[in-house]
Amino acid sequence: MKKTFHTWLAFLGSIVILFSSMGWLSWTMLRLDKAEEEARSQVIAEENARLALWRMDSALTPIISQESVYPYFYFKPYYPASRAYSNMFHETSSDLMLPSPLKDKKSPYIRLHFQIDPDGALTSPEIPVVDSNLPLNGDSPQPGDENMMDNMERLKAIVDENVLASLLSSEDDRFIIRQGTEDKLRMEGEYPRRMVSQAQAQRPEAFDLNEWDNRAAISQQAIDFNNEILAMNFTLSLSGVSSGVMRPLWLEDNLFLARKVRVNGRDYLQGCWMDWDALKSWLQESISDLLPNADLKPALMGSKNGKEQMLATLPVKLVPGEVAIPEQAGLSPILFILIIAWICVLIAAGAAAGLLFGAMSLSERRAAFVSAVTHELRTPLTTLRMYAEMLSEGMIEDPQKKGNYLETIRTEADRLGHLVENVLTYARLERKRMNQNREDIPLRETLHRVKERLARRAAQSGMEIVFQEQDADHSPRVKVDILVIEQILFNLIDNSCKYAAAAQDKRIHIETGVMNEKAYIKVRDHGPGISPVKAGRLFRAFGKSAGDAANSAPGVGLGLALCKRLAAMMSGELYLDQSVTDGACFVLILPLHIAP
Repeated sequence: MKKTFHTWLAFLGSIVILFSSMGWLSWTMLRLDKAEEEARSQVIAEENARLALWRMDSALTPIISQESVYPYFYFKPYYPASRAYSNMFHETSSDLMLPSPLKDKKSPYIRLHFQIDPDGALTSPEIPVVDSNLPLNGDSPQPGDENMMDNMERLKAIVDENVLASLLSSEDDRFIIRQGTEDKLRMEGEYPRRMVSQAQAQRPEAFDLNEWDNRAAISQQAIDFNNEILAMNFTLSLSGVSSGVMRPLWLEDNLFLARKVRVNGRDYLQGCWMDWDALKSWLQESISDLLPNADLKPALMGSKNGKEQMLATLPVKLVPGEVAIPEQAGLSPILFILIIAWICVLIAAGAAAGLLFGAMSLSERRAAFVSAVTHELRTPLTTLRMYAEMLSEGMIEDPQKKGNYLETIRTEADRLGHLVENVLTYARLERKRMNQNREDIPLRETLHRVKERLARRAAQSGMEIVFQEQDADHSPRVKVDILVIEQILFNLIDNSCKYAAAAQDKRIHIETGVMNEKAYIKVRDHGPGISPVKAGRLFRAFGKSAGDAANSAPGVGLGLALCKRLAAMMSGELYLDQSVTDGACFVLILPLHIAP
């Protein structure tokens, strides 16, 4: 018992160590899986943000490009026509004043275009000037001019000439493109570099600069292309005229595009007041499929925006918000491997526990078997020794008593021989060294060969064997080992003689026949029978301890287990017929032999 306790304690210790290791490994792998999922989510969020920035910059580029290439004289309400043509395409001379084309170029994202003269006067090309002295051509008040006037009044309260000039002067030397040298700069490759440098002044330091520079360069290419178109349609090499590029900037919460223009040594400030609310809604809608919770916020030029990502076309930072990450279909590979690993560990632990339990149970039953065999051997050996001594010393002179003693010696010798035969046969089965000598023989002939020995064993216990055959005229043929059949039936008869000897009906029935295309041999007695509890472990080897052997019928609990294995060796079966209630009935099934 102490050894068993220590064995189980060592096994449980090993299981605890195994499960602890698996638990730590599982926890570590789950952490890695979670980290991988977070990394995947971050990659998807960053990729969506990158695509959103590209999409917004691509959408803003045409708007900013268009505003950047308007000639400086478009920002006056009227400008003189250098040439005019009649309806018949005949050139005429005229001093007519033309309205600015910006008056008719309505955009939902621009509130108002404006110009600040050197004397500080704020005008807009979209608001007509009523002056009867001007020779106007084709200009009259239009619907919506009242709204423009309201915007003009609001603009006067927002724009400060000195502040705007200071913001534009901070980079004048880097961004002003003098029209007289524009072609030269473009040929030398200096023009794109200077134009892009405007965007670089406001890019975020912590963001991917290569990505940001690419977007800024592509946006600037569109502006360069429009400048080339402008150069083909207007004379830009006028002496005394220089124009800067449009720069996006914030005045409080208002977004502007503005530039400085120098004409004949006098500086003008030109630009447009953007409708940030409308522009923001439009941009958010354009990226709603990528970043449904995104927000756009003003970004001050030169400020450090950390990880927040900025547009290349406007000083605006993107706040991506929460990004819905698509759920991964099925289990992740790590979780799937963990589940398989745990299943394997549990199966292995269960198998090890079962194997240990079976080994220890077998060891205990074998120890009990040795004890029972010792007890079973001691009884006949003691009897043999005692009777042999009495006969050898001449203590028994009565011939009848001598005969009885000799019969007892023979009986005990047979009992000892039967026990040894069972043990040796079981040992051969365990080592798979059991030789078979099968014969093709009628079942009736099989019983005829073994009936004498069976009847003699029954007679020793005062019992009688009754042979019954289902079909007396036709006996089924089987291919069996006669010695094996004899050993099986002898064990069954021996059990009946041990346990049913006290029954009133001393008969043991042996019945043969065919059932379900198989031959059978039934051995039945009229003893107390076998309870369902004992029936469950009836065919278990080494099932009787020394105490059981001493307090019950003689035997070591090996006979039925041996019979069942011998039956299986001949492709047959041995079982207890539990439908019989008045005694025990064992059924031996044998396959029929069909001649080829």
